[in-house]
Amino acid sequence: MNKSFDLSAYLVVGSENTAGRDIFSVIHSALEGGITFLQLREKHLSTRDFINSAVQIAKIVTQFNQKNGRIVKFVINDRLDVVLAAKALGANIDGIHIGQDDLPPKIARQLLGESAIIGLTCDSLDLVLQANQDFMGIIDYIGAGPIHATPTKTDCGHGYVQGVSGIDELALKSQLPLVAGGGVKLEDLQSLAKTHVAGWFVVSAISMAADVYQATQNLLNEWMKYRETD
Repeated sequence: MNKSFDLSAYLVVGSENTAGRDIFSVIHSALEGGITFLQLREKHLSTRDFINSAVQIAKIVTQFNQKNGRIVKFVINDRLDVVLAAKALGANIDGIHIGQDDLPPKIARQLLGESAIIGLTCDSLDLVLQANQDFMGIIDYIGAGPIHATPTKTDCGHGYVQGVSGIDELALKSQLPLVAGGGVKLEDLQSLAKTHVAGWFVVSAISMAADVYQATQNLLNEWMKYRETD
C-alpha cells in the first residue's frame, strides 16, 4: 500500500475537548494553522450524532484541501460503523485508527479495502515488534505514547509514561511510520524533532487552546525549526 499522508502535525479531537466551543470552528482553525492529519474521537456522542459530525467534518476537510492544495487526511477513532455509515452518505473518510482492544487490523483492512489508511496504537516495544511481524501490509502507521501523563486519554500507555527517549526507541524499532503523543506541549517539540518519530499528535495543546490557530502555528513552527537542522 503506497499512500500519501503526513503525520507530522496530527490532531486528535472530540466534542468534549474543545473548551465548550463548536468542534467545527476548532477544526477549521486548526486546519488553517497547519495540521496535517486529523482524527475524530468521540466517546460520548450517540452513533447518529457521531455519524453526522463525521460527515460535516469530512466536508470541511475536503473543501479545505481543495481550496489550499493540501492533503490533510481524516480518520475516525475506533468506530468502523461510523466510518462505513459516513462513507455511505458520501463523506470522504480516509480511514480508521484502532487500539489494541478494538477491531482486529486484518478485519478492518478487509472491510475498508486497500485504499483506506489504518493506524494502530502500539504503546510498548512488544506491540511494535508484533506489528512488524503480523501487520505489515495491513496497517499504515503506528501511534505511540504517552510522552507525559495525560488526562484526555487515561488508558494511553496503560499507565506507563514513555518519555521522549522511550518513544524514540519505539520509533527506531518500528518498520512503519510512528506518530507520538500523550501530553505533548510546545516545549517538547525541540527534543521530539530530533528523534525518529514521523510526527506528533496532540489533543489539548490545540483543541483547548484559547487561540487554536496560533497554538497550531506555534507547535508546527517549533517542530520545523528543529526538524530542519537534523
